[in-house]
Amino acid sequence: MRRHHIICGGLPRARASTPHVIELDINGPPGSSGKVNLQIVDVCSRLSQQLPAVLVDLIEIAAYVYCADQYVTRGTERMSRMGADWRRDFIFHVPVRCRDTWQSEAVLSPLVDVLRFLSEDEYHFEFDEFVNPRDVGNYFDFAEGRRGFQADEIMLFSGGLDSFAGAVEEIIGHGKHVALVSHESSSFVKSKQATLVDALRRSERGRLLHVPVAVNKNHEEGREYTQRSRSFLFASLAFAVATMFGRKRVRFYENGIVSLNLPIVEHVVGARATRTTHPQVLAGFGRLFSALSGGPIIIENPYFWKTKQEVIEVIARHGCEHLIAETFSCAKVREATQTQKHCGVCSQCIDRRFGILAAGIDAHEPAANYAVDLLADERQPGHEVVMAEGYVMSAMRIARMSEFAFYAANGQSFRALRHLPGSPDDNARAIYELHRRHAKAVVRVIERGVADLASRLTDQSLPETCLASLIVAPVARPPSNPEADEAEVRPLAYPVQSPG
Repeated sequence: MRRHHIICGGLPRARASTPHVIELDINGPPGSSGKVNLQIVDVCSRLSQQLPAVLVDLIEIAAYVYCADQYVTRGTERMSRMGADWRRDFIFHVPVRCRDTWQSEAVLSPLVDVLRFLSEDEYHFEFDEFVNPRDVGNYFDFAEGRRGFQADEIMLFSGGLDSFAGAVEEIIGHGKHVALVSHESSSFVKSKQATLVDALRRSERGRLLHVPVAVNKNHEEGREYTQRSRSFLFASLAFAVATMFGRKRVRFYENGIVSLNLPIVEHVVGARATRTTHPQVLAGFGRLFSALSGGPIIIENPYFWKTKQEVIEVIARHGCEHLIAETFSCAKVREATQTQKHCGVCSQCIDRRFGILAAGIDAHEPAANYAVDLLADERQPGHEVVMAEGYVMSAMRIARMSEFAFYAANGQSFRALRHLPGSPDDNARAIYELHRRHAKAVVRVIERGVADLASRLTDQSLPETCLASLIVAPVARPPSNPEADEAEVRPLAYPVQSPG
């Protein structure tokens, strides 16, 4: 594992003991190679003046971690040398305003623990006392017209279906005043977020403050597509905003299937199965932020027990289904910027399309919004075929699995149990039922879709690598395992216990 020294804030480069060095500096001159641009929009100056110095440190540390994550590649998707480059070893040298706090075990331990689990990289930090730190006001684009706003809730808003559903439920459903914290990852995503925010602002029952955040390194495009640390940046910024408003809770909204994100194919393991809202990650954020604030801070996901279909039904229930096409879920943002479409081949697009079809609201987002149709269009051999077929095969297996078989095949689910409120046994059963509801919804969509395409399947006019053809004549089905097949229908003879 290669060690990378990340020299931050203008500290001497000589600190690095290896040639693998990246210099990052929020205080750097405009245009310099290591310049980190950080701008937080639409927060009034009265609020920013209430931000403790330790949280300014947190925002800067999170920005440095995020930029390092972007610019130190994990290697290619081919995973050469048996994936030796996938896990990275970082040592951050960071100037901070509250050095004693950051060096304390109560803060440093949860910081390192949550980042390690989040990305499966190694993290080490060396903190220096900050000399002449930058004024926090330089990060904020003040909007004094928002001076009177008081937030009931602070939530993360990506512009995807799940976060939009959460905003709809809180603002329109409950009439709350909500601060939405967003990351402007591209001009295309920014425009999508702005459209949705404008629509929500026109609602009669609630008010919102939108806090878009831009973080980049000298306006360069990142080289690492996974960006596992992005939720740490999101959460840190949202926690800072919550502190400004005197709130002790931050909410992520993401369905439980994606939050747990069990690998759909065997090679999608470790950090390749993203953990951005995993219960252990959110609990880790809460532990870190509580240590920094000196009191309990709650980071929660109200949609953990919902499937994608159920999340979409929240949007429809509040009369906002006409805005679904304005939400954006695709992982291939650069391609979408050019085509104005979802790619249709990444896991996010596949999951989104199945959810929309299962909810029966595809009239509000036609198939033409996807570059590749879910069932009928050709997929490129390799990753695209494996991703689509793996998603479907996983759902088909889970739909007929017993609870015993589900946990035998997905033991990593156990690590979420102790981070969820309630009984571990009840939560284990609920996780199984959550995945069964999702799986059965996928199967229903498949059955309807294959029936609709029956004539084209019969006359073989569909591409061999479209999902419908792959389902009828799969190319990647694993060999039969009689013991596993028997376990799938074996009843659970004892209550599932959380690990010790």
